[in-house]
Amino acid sequence: MDSRPRQDSSVLAVITGESGAGKTTLCADAADYAKSCGLSVGGLLSLPHDAGDGYEWRRVADIDSGEWRVLGRLRPQPSQQCDHSFSLQSEAGGPSQAAGHTSLAWEFQTEVFPWADACLARCVEQPPDVLIVDEVGRLELTRGGGWRAAVPLLAAGGYRLAIAVVRPQLMTAFGRSMEGEVLLHIVEVTAEAGSRHAARNALRRLIASVAPK
Repeated sequence: MDSRPRQDSSVLAVITGESGAGKTTLCADAADYAKSCGLSVGGLLSLPHDAGDGYEWRRVADIDSGEWRVLGRLRPQPSQQCDHSFSLQSEAGGPSQAAGHTSLAWEFQTEVFPWADACLARCVEQPPDVLIVDEVGRLELTRGGGWRAAVPLLAAGGYRLAIAVVRPQLMTAFGRSMEGEVLLHIVEVTAEAGSRHAARNALRRLIASVAPK
């Protein structure tokens, strides 16, 4: 018998903070803690990837299977070529200035997005106890790209607990996209150690609330 408390609404914890605050680290810790509590975990993690070429690369990992694909890299781009309307290759938060009057923009391997969507589709077919989506960005919220299944999956509810990463500048758009029986918990985090500790504990409390007693 499932001894976890019944919930009228699905709980969605939204981790928000600037780049470098440790949002992905919090997601990875939450996944490990949930598994240690006997909960199944599914979804996506966007992890650092060392390609050995000096660029900042990321890979996306399927939490359930452990499989991953290279997602893209952050590369310098001349300022005059930088389009602030954000092409498909641009990072969720937009270009940022780098030394030498260049901008940094994410260049994605777009063939990875259908694979990531397929991973999320399995979370619909066999819902995990804890769903994690790292992250929901401008592509998903305003461009109709990225992992397109993420926003509808989170908004539909039907899960015990979901955890999503959203940049501060996209929180308003994300909030508008969530409707129905979804109860939002905002977890703000900064790079300061005390903030990270508080955010980790907040997530662990939410996980414990849906774990078997």
